[in-house]
Order: sequence, then C-alpha cells, then structure tokens
Amino acid sequence: MKLSETEFFRQFVAVVSGLFLLVMTYAFIQIPLSLSPQAGYTGTALMASLAG
Repeated sequence: MKLSETEFFRQFVAVVSGLFLLVMTYAFIQIPLSLSPQAGYTGTALMASLAG
C-alpha cells in the first residue's frame, strides 16, 4: 500500500490545505489594512474604496 492511498494522507493533505487557505485569507485582509495610509481605516471602508 502506498502512503498516498491511505486515509491518513488524505486527511493530512486536507488539514495542511485548510491551514494554508486560512493563512492566505488572513494575509489578504491584513496586509492591505497595514499598508493603508489612514490610521482609522476599517476593513469595510477599504472594501468600499476598492469597489469604486
């Protein structure tokens, strides 16, 4: 039996993928907020300004 055919491997890949997506989501939100010029900028205001 190959390691890639085991249930452990599938669950391990799912957990690692989920953590990666969680970190990328946090970075996608946090980095623009930290780079914004105004100190009182909120996430909602940032999204509104990006929308137009």
